[in-house]
Amino acid sequence: MMDNAPNTEWMDRANCRNQGPEAFFPERFAVNMRNKINAAKALCEACEVKPECLSYALEFEPLGVWGGMTERERRDFRAKNRITMSNHFTAGIR
Repeated sequence: MMDNAPNTEWMDRANCRNQGPEAFFPERFAVNMRNKINAAKALCEACEVKPECLSYALEFEPLGVWGGMTERERRDFRAKNRITMSNHFTAGIR
């Protein structure tokens, strides 16, 4: 195991652990894309590990819905808070 590997133990407690990836990575320009994104976000809202998931996504996941945010929302959040994918923990985001 790599020493700098991210901690992903929280994933075992995530609401999405039994969902397929298509629920969180909807096809772009699909007719029902917005509905799929909203369904994924609803699952995230009730999840006990949402903060850990979002923190992980801000650093490691550029695509899909993670921690209740879409890739665009995370990208905008990083830009607004001057967070890069490698230093968000030092900016106090947890």
